[in-house]
Amino acid sequence: MNRLFGILRNVHFQYSVLALLSFFVVFSFVLCAYRYFVHPDAFYYIGVSYLLMDGNVPFLDFNLDYAPLSFYLMDIPFLLFGKSFTCAIIILYLLHIINAFLVYSILRHQKVSMKWAWFGCLLFLMNCFVFEGLFYVLEPFVLLFGLSALYLVQKKSGRTNLFVVGLLCACSFLCKQYGLGFLFLTIVYVLVQSDYSKSCFRETAYIMFGFALGLVIFVFLMMLQGINLEQMLSLSGTGYEKKGLNGFLLAWLYILKRVSPFYLALLLAVWKYKRVFKDSFWLVCICGFLGFMLPCLVRFYVHYLLLALPFIVSLTIYTIYQINRSRIRFVFVLILFITTIRPIYYIAKTDCDLLIHDYRSEQKQLSSKIAEYIPKGKNNVFASSRALPVSLLNMYEPPLINKYGMSNGFVTSPESVMDMLRSADYAIITNEDINAQESRYTSLVKQFLASSFKMNKVNDGKDSYYVYIRK
Repeated sequence: MNRLFGILRNVHFQYSVLALLSFFVVFSFVLCAYRYFVHPDAFYYIGVSYLLMDGNVPFLDFNLDYAPLSFYLMDIPFLLFGKSFTCAIIILYLLHIINAFLVYSILRHQKVSMKWAWFGCLLFLMNCFVFEGLFYVLEPFVLLFGLSALYLVQKKSGRTNLFVVGLLCACSFLCKQYGLGFLFLTIVYVLVQSDYSKSCFRETAYIMFGFALGLVIFVFLMMLQGINLEQMLSLSGTGYEKKGLNGFLLAWLYILKRVSPFYLALLLAVWKYKRVFKDSFWLVCICGFLGFMLPCLVRFYVHYLLLALPFIVSLTIYTIYQINRSRIRFVFVLILFITTIRPIYYIAKTDCDLLIHDYRSEQKQLSSKIAEYIPKGKNNVFASSRALPVSLLNMYEPPLINKYGMSNGFVTSPESVMDMLRSADYAIITNEDINAQESRYTSLVKQFLASSFKMNKVNDGKDSYYVYIRK
């Protein structure tokens, strides 16, 4: 047993394990970038970027439920390399890696050793797989600016630095509304770090000024395109359905079930080491962890937890690193390594599946079959939720974008479906969607499809796709 402990404590062994895990994670991201399936949500996010590239103005030419900065940023690689889902997903995975490096840099700035910060970086990346980070979502853009702001606020090198922190917080908010949380986290850090002295209020003012200026510039640029303030009210997220406490509890249960109860148990453990409550970084981590769980009160999607992930990881690594008693620390380290088996198993399972099945190629083959009936790049193409990946790969534009935007297959009311079908020249609806228990495809909708469209059937081996062409 002593010999085993000696091996585990060996520095060369520890770095070898970290290097092996790094290769494993990077290989998994590369494999997923080319073979993982296209998720329906990508139709909305990437479709908005396509609309912007074509010269459409958000809030004016098409409806948009999010702040537009991330969509504009995604247009940069599209301009350089052309419109492509693979290009978009590679950029997204690179953002995950950059965000992981920011987690590493933040931990290093807090005097955490290199190997522990490296492990925190890997822990973040591995759990990205568990928190739906493989899908195309907006959270990595939010984290890019938010974590950059947290890294800079630790330096506090002057007024300019704090002003830039405010600008970065504004950019985080303009990527997705929940990014507003990073403004509060940077202010919390400044207040606690300065022990609520007079200087901290001056520093807070610089951050707020940078944030306000960022918003003013954004509003000014939008108004130059003819958009009024009323049209930008969707940034408040007031149209979201409310999940209440159920969504919040689902988020906690997901962490317990799919990630590890250890992260939550660690919150209780720190009560024994109360000195960390006086630590500004620890307080930021706990506020970020709990604060970014709050969006689940509005609506619960697993990828929302990506915003809390850096703080879960940082809280874990930083707290364990603060424990001085070697035996207690060793127990926590052992439990931590055991809990990493779960994301490693999840990633390995995904890799094995992708080595056998190339889901992206299968979807591309299906989209080519459908393109025989509806040429690529066509407008006014309605697609049901499970047909959205095909619609994205063929670059179809949905009907009534000025009213529904890219929400196409996500609408739930039969009235909205009928509204779009009346304006559509084409429609793609899967057998699974049209026969689902939900009521959006009522007998009236089916009757309208039969009378107004000519139907063609395409099979992909798993589901049937009904391709409708206006008579």
